[in-house]
Amino acid sequence: MDENYYVVSIAIRRYADTHLLEISHSDPSSEAQVAPVRGETRFDVQELLGLQAAHEHYGRALTRQLFRDEGIKRRFLQTEVAARASGALLRLSLCVDASAQELHGLRWELLRHPETGALLATSETLLLSRFMISHDWRPVKLRARTELKALVVISAPPAEALEKLGLAAV
Repeated sequence: MDENYYVVSIAIRRYADTHLLEISHSDPSSEAQVAPVRGETRFDVQELLGLQAAHEHYGRALTRQLFRDEGIKRRFLQTEVAARASGALLRLSLCVDASAQELHGLRWELLRHPETGALLATSETLLLSRFMISHDWRPVKLRARTELKALVVISAPPAEALEKLGLAAV
């Protein structure tokens, strides 16, 4: 476990026409296991599809749906307060079960803080990640770093920003 981070995991799985949630956390300064909190919600994928072009509204709707259950919301906020009080950062790990395939297409990067409304993905004190839970026991091999490539595109940066980086306008 990383000693600088509190880790909050929210596991999501489908059950009939609803989604079951389980939120757990780890405290880097404690060996204690705190019981997870369970709740349920319903993700309205059609509503979210209708909000695709309106990023702020989409993020607020997704946040409302994820944190609809008060117990889930409360545990997230309590862990955030504990992390802040200890000077640690927070990792939020969303774990989507294979039973909830329809949720993989959601724009989790638009998720917002349930109280302040601030974007979580761009927070300086929170790391957001999403995982697909697999029931397949076969090993997963990661690609070698030499095989990984990234493309970074910046739309119309100001000339002074380019000069600071030693780049020419294209």
